[in-house]
Amino acid sequence: KIPIFIGAFIILIISGMMQYQTRSMPCPADKKQAYACMQARKVSMIIYVASVGIFIVGLLFAIIIPFFMEA
Repeated sequence: KIPIFIGAFIILIISGMMQYQTRSMPCPADKKQAYACMQARKVSMIIYVASVGIFIVGLLFAIIIPFFMEA
């Protein structure tokens, strides 16, 4: 289970870096394309934040809580 969480953490970090780099890139000048671009960015950020939240909950229940229950 630990290698899976390490892999997921690395992927989330890479995804976060990509989100950060593309946040200031320009959208197309065409209004429809610009709107689609902004919507895609918003949806992408929502999915990223939800993924991080799910990762934290999974980490909590799979590793952190069982660690403290053994003691």
